[in-house]
Amino acid sequence: MKQDASRNAAYTVDCEDYVHVVEFNPFETGDSGNLIAYGGNNYVVIGTCTFQAKMTEGEDEKEKENDKMEKRTGSQRLSYKKMKSKHIHLDFIREEEADVEGIQYKTLRTFHHGVRVDGIAWSPETRLDSLPPIIKFCTSAADLKIRLFTSDLQDKNEYKVLEGHSDFINGLVFNPESGQGIASVSDDHTCRTDEVAITF
Repeated sequence: MKQDASRNAAYTVDCEDYVHVVEFNPFETGDSGNLIAYGGNNYVVIGTCTFQAKMTEGEDEKEKENDKMEKRTGSQRLSYKKMKSKHIHLDFIREEEADVEGIQYKTLRTFHHGVRVDGIAWSPETRLDSLPPIIKFCTSAADLKIRLFTSDLQDKNEYKVLEGHSDFINGLVFNPESGQGIASVSDDHTCRTDEVAITF
């Protein structure tokens, strides 16, 4: 595919391995950042992207002071990077946020997956403002199985394997109202629904 040289990514996240799928969480999480998940050959990474609005002159000076403080304390922000073979472009254009100047990306957790990730779906039960936080998502994989992950981003990191498809899984989605059901479609000519209820 020919690249559009006039279009530059806002940020590029270098990844440890090839990335096969990326998905933003479309649901409200109670946090100012936007959750993002990307999957590769045997892992899933969960992170947050925060949009930074353009600042006035006074705000800009304050931000420069914050930048100096971050350098002293070791905090890290993403910088613009050249494209590599293992990366994710973070390129956002939102009409309602036309004054966006940049993006901050932060990795929250990496989950071992064991097999190539083909699809990711977020649960509406994911909340970053609860104590403990709740991360809930599912994946479809090259082994024709669905994995349901739940985490509190600390000690509790669990997954459950859902089987049933006999061919490639083309798509999966949580019930957007309750998050208690997952629908998936496959090249085996079936649409399956699985009831899932995992609580902390």
